[in-house]
Amino acid sequence: MSTCARCATLFSRATPRLIDIRYGNMVTPELRRFYCPGCAEAIYRARTVLFRSGNSTAAKAATILGRATITRTRIPGVFTYKSTATTTATATASIFYIVTPDSCSCPAGMHGVLCSHRVAATILNTEEEAA
Repeated sequence: MSTCARCATLFSRATPRLIDIRYGNMVTPELRRFYCPGCAEAIYRARTVLFRSGNSTAAKAATILGRATITRTRIPGVFTYKSTATTTATATASIFYIVTPDSCSCPAGMHGVLCSHRVAATILNTEEEAA
């Protein structure tokens, strides 16, 4: 059993096949792995718009959504983003950012710049409100 990265619904390994039957090639393998059928379609549509925008921040947000590296917390509208940074040739460190549609604790967000984390959180929050 897997848990949907957006709505936390449990879905089985057979569910990705149902996504293929319903949506064909529209949903990518990464979305099938991280999202339930209903969320996979919504995230796919959002990612398509973000990639087609030509904006680098939007494209980064689409990548974040595809990898499901932004996860919701127990507090509605608040998400966490896990970033991995290489500190030395053999060591890596994980950095967690607290993200809302209005703010982010990343370096860009701390300076009031619209970051890809906020864009992804806005999309997930919009989808959450619509559900």
